[in-house]
Amino acid sequence: LWVTSIQVALVPSHQLIWCQEEKQFVVLLKYIMSEKEEFIKAQVKDNKVVVYSKTRCPFCKKAKDALKAAGLKDYLLIELDERDDGDEFQDALQKITGGRSVPRVFIGGTFVGGGDDVQVLQNKGQLKPKLENAGAL
Repeated sequence: LWVTSIQVALVPSHQLIWCQEEKQFVVLLKYIMSEKEEFIKAQVKDNKVVVYSKTRCPFCKKAKDALKAAGLKDYLLIELDERDDGDEFQDALQKITGGRSVPRVFIGGTFVGGGDDVQVLQNKGQLKPKLENAGAL
């Protein structure tokens, strides 16, 4: 299949190219970041601490309690169960972090893990220094 006439069209999550010979669009195998992924990456870059959570999740409470115990008072908290697009955010978090479960905790632009991970950092005395290094305390 040779493409002699090219016309590119962008659609959500795909890039298509017009193939004149076949009189149809073909999908290019190219990754395009979703709107939610772009939003997450921007929030992580622009905020010292970001927590993606759900209001009734016990692991989320564990992470938030550990952050509070380390002295953190102000951070970006996004409660996915209070949003209509929460599932889309979880799909984007899967692509970024390798998991879609909550909480997803970012400190200083780096994904540090979920509730158990943040609690372990707190128990080992590593959470407060990590927050200080990020300028969050």
